[in-house]
Amino acid sequence: MKREEFFEAIGGLDDNIIAAAWPREKRGMWLSAGIKAACAALVIAAGSMLAFSGEGTAVTAYAHDTGEEITSVGAVMTGGKIYSDGSMKGHPLMFYLEGENIESVRFSCKNQKIRFTDWTEQREEYGSAQNFTVPYGENEDEYYYLTIDWEPNISNIRISPVNGAVIISPLDPTGGEDIIVLEITFLNGDRAVKAINISLLEDGAFFASMKDYEITEADDFVSRPDAEPIPRDILYGKD
Repeated sequence: MKREEFFEAIGGLDDNIIAAAWPREKRGMWLSAGIKAACAALVIAAGSMLAFSGEGTAVTAYAHDTGEEITSVGAVMTGGKIYSDGSMKGHPLMFYLEGENIESVRFSCKNQKIRFTDWTEQREEYGSAQNFTVPYGENEDEYYYLTIDWEPNISNIRISPVNGAVIISPLDPTGGEDIIVLEITFLNGDRAVKAINISLLEDGAFFASMKDYEITEADDFVSRPDAEPIPRDILYGKD
């Protein structure tokens, strides 16, 4: 019920009905109790509206290979890593989202590139890019099949033997630190912004965490234009 409708319902009580039903000496008590009840109802209604506006806006990310949740505390990604010979095996960070009624998500990767794959083959894809928007839709069962694969450039990685161990480090900060910003729009019009932070560890594994995020003027990479979709027959063609 809208606030205006609620007040109309309260105002629709006929004073004559109240007078006939209650003696004069009890009317003040009744009206006082009625006012309190009306105020309580308004508080409950307002709380319900606030609860509805935030309902279903929770979004979580999971590593695709292991199913491990990427939390605000963070975790070491075990799906792929850089080895002491300089090679990289597996996918250091391939993830998917879970939530309800997601209309679309705009992904923006600051330093490296990311690749979106729709394993249901219903959505357009963009190849290796840094910014793009993915339509999700109300069918939550499909979300698992919409994967984002972070693709680090390992050409600027330093392999250093230290005290019998091998230390893997980036030649510049862009090789060891990255951030993916997720601008999430829900079907009810609500919006949320998350960010996945990624760090290279000395053993060649990657550490990732996801938390709420506020975009500032310093995040100029978010304002880059979205990549154009690539026709599927070209993207997955034999050539």
